[in-house]
Amino acid sequence: MQGGWSKPPCPNPAEQVAAVSATEVAAGLPVTTIVLDDHPFTVEVARTMPEQNRGLQHRTSLAQNRGMLFEFDRPYPLRFWMKDTLIPLDILFFKNDVLIHVVENALPCKADPCPVYATPAPADRVVE
Repeated sequence: MQGGWSKPPCPNPAEQVAAVSATEVAAGLPVTTIVLDDHPFTVEVARTMPEQNRGLQHRTSLAQNRGMLFEFDRPYPLRFWMKDTLIPLDILFFKNDVLIHVVENALPCKADPCPVYATPAPADRVVE
């Protein structure tokens, strides 16, 4: 996957709020749509440290074109792992809306030490 990322325009903010409210997930995280290379994805948004630490752990499945967005207030050198994650995931690292690194099919980790997937440069968003 190349290119970048965008959020589709929402002509009516009330529709966006209704859509998010209607699609909130069990984790209680807000949901939004992002577009990666012209493909829309519905993602849960993990903004706080506890939400980001939990990520997609303990999920037994993830529907097609679904995922989680990790947002950071500025670019950081980021490290992700798959501890307690039960399903394989792709991990996409972005800086300023530009894709900078992809980890394809990161496998669940059942025992320590778990592999760590790091960015080659600071990133400000990650999509799993």
